[in-house]
Parts: sequence; C-alpha cells; structure tokens
Amino acid sequence: MQQSRDERDSVIDVTTSLREALSERDTLTPKQEQKSEPEQEAHSGRTFDFEKEPDKLNALVSDAMKDIQEEIDLQSLVNDAMAEFQGIHQEMERLAEKQRQQEKERQRLDEQKRQKPDKGWSFSR
Repeated sequence: MQQSRDERDSVIDVTTSLREALSERDTLTPKQEQKSEPEQEAHSGRTFDFEKEPDKLNALVSDAMKDIQEEIDLQSLVNDAMAEFQGIHQEMERLAEKQRQQEKERQRLDEQKRQKPDKGWSFSR
C-alpha cells in the first residue's frame, strides 16, 4: 500500500505543470510588451521621410541595385561555367563514341584476319 502511495505521489501532475507554465507565460507577456513599445519607438526614430531626404532613398536604392547586379553577375558566371562544362562533356562523349567505333573496327579486322589467314606472297603460276 505504501509503495502504491509513493508511486502515486511521484507521478507528475501535468495539469498543475501546465497551469504553472501558462501562469508564468501570462506574467511574462506584459513585460515583453512593455519592452517592445520602446523598441517600436526606436524603430520609428530610424524611419526616414524620403520626400524630405531623397538622398537617403537614392543611396538605399543604389545599394540594393548593386546587390542585385552582383547576384546577376554571379548567376551569369554560373551559367557560363555550366555551358562550358556541357560543351566539354559533349566533346568527351563524342571522343568516347569515336574510340568505341575505332575499337569495334579493330575487333572486326582482327576477326577477319582470324577467319582468313594471310597466305603470304605466292609466285606460282
């Protein structure tokens, strides 16, 4: 009986743990909201009125365009490298096929020689 009671008492009460976790979450949420308001104010202090400061907008757009151009240039390099690789690959396949054909021709000639041995020079009339 005592062992059963000990086991019962040692079982984790999930509902109590869940209630505690929810309570802890609820007490932390208002603190986090309080922190986020000053952060929002800080963010709003960093916003620009682009009509009044067009140079900042131009600089941001210019930086973005440079980044885009770098991406385009990089993609172009990748595309060129892939095209070159495909050309090399096709050339290697063509050479391999040519070698296979030459090997087949050599085997065919060897087979003909085995079937018709060369009689050599003959001076008989």
